[in-house]
Amino acid sequence: MNFIDRREQAGSHTTNLRGLSILTTLGATRRSRSRINAIVLHQMGFSRNSAANSFDRVIAHFAILLDGTVLHLRDYEAVLNDAYGGHGVELEFEGDFPSHGTMLPTGAQVLAGRELVSKIVSDLGTIRGIYAHRHFNPHGRAYCPGPHIWKNIAEYAANTFSLRMSPPHSRGEIPAEWLGENYRILS
Repeated sequence: MNFIDRREQAGSHTTNLRGLSILTTLGATRRSRSRINAIVLHQMGFSRNSAANSFDRVIAHFAILLDGTVLHLRDYEAVLNDAYGGHGVELEFEGDFPSHGTMLPTGAQVLAGRELVSKIVSDLGTIRGIYAHRHFNPHGRAYCPGPHIWKNIAEYAANTFSLRMSPPHSRGEIPAEWLGENYRILS
């Protein structure tokens, strides 16, 4: 896994490119690692040039690029303006994937995503679930992270680390079609 630490550079930004706050505006912007119990999967909905600095404003702890590069954007302790109320590590996969877009995640991206999940589980020791952004915002983010990311990352993590694939207070479920073998990129 090509791992690039961009925390210092990304930390100099307070808003994303649409002007949304990167850190939470609902309370403390730092948390104890013991509070973190899940990984939340997202897709960016776009692809940028390969320059690492073009991802510094993404609201995530990590970004996984199409070429398999992993950008570490924020410390685990940073409470982001995120989907899971400050309890998750947010992973953003570069791309615009079905069922919203027309791209597919790359094999390198899936491998890097799996390695990153393994690293997070090992680093924290508190991870109990892996969830989709759509679990928390089924109407506004129904396609996030998309069936390929769900099938290849979440299913892998659930099987490898016995992680839950549905949060306790989900507002949206994973569509049955996302579970199809036709979305598998790597076995």
